[in-house]
Amino acid sequence: IAMQIFYNPRCGKCRNAKNFLEDQNISCDIFEYLSETFTEETLDEIVRKSGLDVTDFIRKKEDLYKEKFAQKEYSHDEWLDILVENPSLLERPIIITEDRAWIARSDEKLQEVLQQYND
Repeated sequence: IAMQIFYNPRCGKCRNAKNFLEDQNISCDIFEYLSETFTEETLDEIVRKSGLDVTDFIRKKEDLYKEKFAQKEYSHDEWLDILVENPSLLERPIIITEDRAWIARSDEKLQEVLQQYND
């Protein structure tokens, strides 16, 4: 299974997820989403693969979110556009395989990824 991780090197949860995968001898492509560009189509596919709502991918504790986007209603496509334009609002790490995606912040989610990998 080819794996990709949306990664921020300054994020402890991202480093933890990357180390976890490496410890399991799982290689993954590192995608530094803050410095590399991605499209709304890519993000839409990730959201679809996760089974979550696009709003689950938003870092709601970020000042930018609180100042500009909290208390407002946006459509799915508008949120995709906002997240592509403001990647710092994207929850992380996101681990993506061919047919699944996880917001892998917890050990439980990392175990889910591992289980999928081993199946």
